[in-house]
Amino acid sequence: MRNDLSNTCKRLLYKTGDSFVKRPKKKYNTDKQAISACKRINSQKHQIHKVVAYRCSTCDGYHIGKTDKVLSVKDKQKYRR
Repeated sequence: MRNDLSNTCKRLLYKTGDSFVKRPKKKYNTDKQAISACKRINSQKHQIHKVVAYRCSTCDGYHIGKTDKVLSVKDKQKYRR
């Protein structure tokens, strides 16, 4: 059993000189919660790239990550249902 290391899961925002600016990732306890959040995000008009849920090996929770797939209008309509 792992310790709760949810605070160690961070995403890179940007690099300034030799230092990195990071922000904590949002943790979802179940894959269903993360997938539901992905559907909501993917259905938004301003969303360009598809996001997907993945299991984190650090905190044993789930996070959301962006892919290279560009969402079409048809894709966004599918996620709204």
